[in-house]
Amino acid sequence: MGDDRASVYIEDGKVYYRASALGGCIRALAAARQQYESNPDRMDSRIRTAATEGDYHEERIIREMEAIGWNFASYQEAVEIEVIPGVWVRGHSDGLAKYQPEYDEMVNSDLAPFPFYGDTHYLIEIKSKSKDQYKKWMASHFHGNRPHRFQLIAYHEAKRRKLGLDFLPIFYVVKDRNLGTLDVQTLDKPPGLWGEVAARVVQIERLAKDVQLPDCDRSDWFICEYKHLCNYGQSGEELFPGDAANDRFTVEQMQELAMLGEKHVVLSERIREGEAAQKDRAMVNERIVEMLGRQKKGNKVEVAGMEIAIRGRTKKITDYDRMYADMREAGLNPDSYVRDALDDEEARWAQVKILED
Repeated sequence: MGDDRASVYIEDGKVYYRASALGGCIRALAAARQQYESNPDRMDSRIRTAATEGDYHEERIIREMEAIGWNFASYQEAVEIEVIPGVWVRGHSDGLAKYQPEYDEMVNSDLAPFPFYGDTHYLIEIKSKSKDQYKKWMASHFHGNRPHRFQLIAYHEAKRRKLGLDFLPIFYVVKDRNLGTLDVQTLDKPPGLWGEVAARVVQIERLAKDVQLPDCDRSDWFICEYKHLCNYGQSGEELFPGDAANDRFTVEQMQELAMLGEKHVVLSERIREGEAAQKDRAMVNERIVEMLGRQKKGNKVEVAGMEIAIRGRTKKITDYDRMYADMREAGLNPDSYVRDALDDEEARWAQVKILED
């Protein structure tokens, strides 16, 4: 459900942070807290369309869940949690439900919880994304999506406290709106600690007290309500510590590249051991190629003890077998690479090397 209010607003003498905005740019959050004038066009047509489509897909998924035995105790329930006196985080969770199939056995469906925790409530959260955003999600999940991570942590902590529960599992669904593909996760705990979210709120409150705006730490231009105040990429503090040669990346981008590189190494090892992890590695590869391929200062980077580089050919490649044959002929190990075909005449793939001490 959409919320057209500012990221931080004051109501009845209390300060409210929108849970969905907490993982966004800290400069924008500080500006909202200090009641700077926002951009009147912040909710442009793309955001409104995405919100409308999101509501549509969310409702369909809930109906499908109910059809296989999910029993919803609530839908779009308002949740809020006090961080410090007079300062709250507020939002709307998609639902609270128990999985109670008609028969005493699990239904063979992507929308059935696994693992199954028995007769207990699950916190339900549903997202829908464009094809490109879904690919980014699949490459890094919560590690690469701070807004989703913070939002879910806040919802979970608020509901757990309200219900007086020690254990509240999570059923998390992300849908590709273009292809209909679902990524479904059943979590036994949130993807982070409540203290991480609370600390961000406290930090912004301190900035408000000192009347300061910090540097931007995200570049989501088309969804920022304070893009007229943006100084993204203009501060030396955004450089990754100890990596002056990587000055074309922000801290957040370097952290994502480090996570992707580590994931690429792990998946490559699993493939060498005979596991069918090619599809997962291909998604990681695609995101690496997307991040490095658009850089003007080269197509490789060193981060977290790894060298991540883009390799490629302009020779026409029609299938994997032909590409792997070409690679073997050139003395390369195909197991270390995944093809990313940008068109019929070009293929690029990521190579990750562990650097020796």
